[in-house]
Amino acid sequence: MSLRVPTAMLLLLALTPAVRADLITGKVVNAQGQGIANVNIDAVNNGSGGDPDLFNDGTDALGNFSTTVLPGGTYDFVFNPPGGSAYAVLTLKDVVVAGTKNLGLVTLPTGAVVSGQVKNAQGQPLAGINFDVVDPVSGDVLDTPGDLSNDFGQFSFVVPLGTWDITLESTADTGAQMAPLLLTKTFTGNLNLGVITMQTGFTLSGTLLKPNFSGVSGADLDVLDAAGNELYTPGDNSGSTGFVDVIVPAGTYSIEFCPVLSDKLVSKLLTGIVVAGNGSFGTVQLQAGQFLSGTVENALGQPLQNVDVDARFTVGGAEIPLCSDNTDAAGFYQVVVPGSSTIDVTFTPTYDVPYASETITGVVITTVSTVQDGALPDCPFNTPYGSGLAGLGGFVPLLGSSGGAPRFGNPDWAIEFSKGKGGATAWLVVGFAPGAFPFKQGTLLVDIFTLPGLVLLVPLSGPVGQAGAGAFTLPAPVPTDPQFAGFTWYSQVIVQDAAAVKAFALSNGMEVTWHP
Repeated sequence: MSLRVPTAMLLLLALTPAVRADLITGKVVNAQGQGIANVNIDAVNNGSGGDPDLFNDGTDALGNFSTTVLPGGTYDFVFNPPGGSAYAVLTLKDVVVAGTKNLGLVTLPTGAVVSGQVKNAQGQPLAGINFDVVDPVSGDVLDTPGDLSNDFGQFSFVVPLGTWDITLESTADTGAQMAPLLLTKTFTGNLNLGVITMQTGFTLSGTLLKPNFSGVSGADLDVLDAAGNELYTPGDNSGSTGFVDVIVPAGTYSIEFCPVLSDKLVSKLLTGIVVAGNGSFGTVQLQAGQFLSGTVENALGQPLQNVDVDARFTVGGAEIPLCSDNTDAAGFYQVVVPGSSTIDVTFTPTYDVPYASETITGVVITTVSTVQDGALPDCPFNTPYGSGLAGLGGFVPLLGSSGGAPRFGNPDWAIEFSKGKGGATAWLVVGFAPGAFPFKQGTLLVDIFTLPGLVLLVPLSGPVGQAGAGAFTLPAPVPTDPQFAGFTWYSQVIVQDAAAVKAFALSNGMEVTWHP
């Protein structure tokens, strides 16, 4: 809100040498560079001393502003677009104001209206639900005025275009404690989320202790449902006494406790925790441990990022809970495991890189830190071989894959075929050895004669008769049975195509090997 300053006050400020009035100047524009009128400017002091006074704190008809800041200092400046506009709030952080600070062009992001209604499980509207819009990368909370549900549970506020985490939490105005929610949404324009149902929340609390019975401070608590999904539980770090509490809906959960790495304590997992009301998981004493660290690389000695590290006891195979157990950009990891133990360590990459996992058995953990490096074997997405035979328009059909590496459990791996004749009939040929058999002036690259093979009829997509437009995607999730480790198979596609030599076009061959 703009402040109208009496002439006498301005004169008083001018005659007061102890206080200097500083200025921020600039112009607020949209993405097209057009000035935006009636933008309100606020300042927030994230240090001590309170927020400054602002005078002439809005833009004129052309979007220009010259705002007095009293006193000068370092502040966050919040630019609030006029109500009903298509712009989102913008915050400029840590702006140093000393004298006149020209901010230049301040571009407000294009906004999207997010709306909907919040109800409880009985279908009753929930008032006073607070929405926060969070940057999923930085964790910063965006300024979104009006982000509170009304008496009818309805909400409507503006967010910038993009992908954001949206959190919902009850307040004193809600009248009931609800379990917090987190939604991840992508906004390309206005989005109505419909009815969002929140569950009644119950307080689950307990205390974490070190081996000497002192409190474990700063440990992170993660609550997992039966499917292994992590619940959104804000404020889930333990205090100085080791006490921690969260709000969750009724259900049966597992709880993982992740102490600060420097405490050198072994993480712990509790299972079968039933929540039917406010309750406690009790007192949990964490075990002292030793550091296990190392670097994970590929066969060329290049570091691999985001490789997951798992550990099990060699005898019995019980899993050892690990936290923050993925490699960094340098391929480095560091976790805490029980001392005086013998364990098996497994390094598992993500499916989107062409590497297999590696398990190192019998790693001896003593009473000092242990280093165990990893070297992941190659796991190509697929290996093409041989030459195809062109069809209509001179296009040689192309056989490949999608979904990443053909590693155990990859649900997204699929056979991809393209550049065939649109709408044509095709046959996928699969066998267990490569071949080189003359076929219709081309070469059949799969041996389906020595061992039984598979021939699958597959109609091609695309406009009928259009050269190069024929394609198909055939999902082929990779099994998890260890007996298939190193299993290799071969495939090729034959397309019925009158324009090809002998009326058939042939793809290249594709070799695929399944890896753990």
